[in-house]
Amino acid sequence: MIQQARRRQPDASNISWLHGNFLDPETPLQPGGYDAITAVASLHHMPLLPALARFAVLLRPAGVLAVVGLYKPSTVSDVAMELMSIPANVVVGMGLSLRGRAGKPDDDGMPWRAPSASLGEIRKAVEQQLPGAHLRRAVFWRYLLTWRRD
Repeated sequence: MIQQARRRQPDASNISWLHGNFLDPETPLQPGGYDAITAVASLHHMPLLPALARFAVLLRPAGVLAVVGLYKPSTVSDVAMELMSIPANVVVGMGLSLRGRAGKPDDDGMPWRAPSASLGEIRKAVEQQLPGAHLRRAVFWRYLLTWRRD
């Protein structure tokens, strides 16, 4: 993933590339050293509770966590939301295709893992680890999570 990112941003002088395990305390990440942390379609690749706890440790006071995550559908409302998302997904895909951006060319070689936690399980973990966080279901089988550290 880092190699692909470097190819896309070869002149980026304000980016530090780090290869390591986010959850390993030996990975050189500064506790309380980050104003913002984002995770896009990646949290479901990690153990949920330890990852949320690690986000909290790494943020500075008043730092913001923003997650766009995937959840495992497990309720009737989850399935209904999925069914309602299908036409919108088709429309978005057609729009991207018309603009020459069809498919996912940057996904070659990227790891893929189906989400294993339901939205209810994620909500419970978030309430436990990130008090006051905002979690809501989004379209396209996703959820949005935001949290500001006290």
